[in-house]
Amino acid sequence: MKTKTTTNGTVTIPREGDIGKRWYSDDVEGLERALVDSIKAWIGDKTYKSPATDPSDPEGVLVNLIVPPVYAGYIPSSLLSPDGLLDPPSAPSVLVEGISGKLELGAKEDEYSISVRIVVTLWDDAPDFGGYSDARYLKEMLYFKLLQFRLLAEKYEMHGTAEWRNVASGHNNYFVTTIETSYKMGPPPDSSSSVDADIRDNNFLFDGATVFVGTPGTDLVISDEDRA
Repeated sequence: MKTKTTTNGTVTIPREGDIGKRWYSDDVEGLERALVDSIKAWIGDKTYKSPATDPSDPEGVLVNLIVPPVYAGYIPSSLLSPDGLLDPPSAPSVLVEGISGKLELGAKEDEYSISVRIVVTLWDDAPDFGGYSDARYLKEMLYFKLLQFRLLAEKYEMHGTAEWRNVASGHNNYFVTTIETSYKMGPPPDSSSSVDADIRDNNFLFDGATVFVGTPGTDLVISDEDRA
């Protein structure tokens, strides 16, 4: 028997094995999640400077120390160009994006491949640009970790070229680096595959799970049979 204290009266119990099988799915979403989870673990609790507006002085800047958030999302092209017109990027941060997918039809072994771009952004207002040393450390640490663990989640295998590059983003005090590489995703779908079932939306994690409704703030007793 398993006990879960509810807060809003509802608790969702995934079916056995759903998280392991679905979280790292055979698509770009699964690869991005594997990279995000790995990078979070590699960074750990190390903190970096984060700028914020001083309410009492519009021209001043408050500095916080935070652990860089790591997330998957679209990387605007203007962030990676010297004449970028967007506001400065969020700092510190690590952004992961699957930027292209390809398959060589007719090859000896058909295999789906996804290229990814990781953007590492730090900020430092020190006159000597001391943030450069932090940026240098973080980018190489992540780069070498990716090389060390070339097989992510026991399924995504790095191949081809892995390259890091400093970016002249046009934003003073911001240090931006990209890391680009590719991963093998396994054989592509064929006529026997159900693509609609394989490609799920962001709510897929608990799709088909059992939802229990109880009284808020009480202990909900769940038997092992209920999880089956």
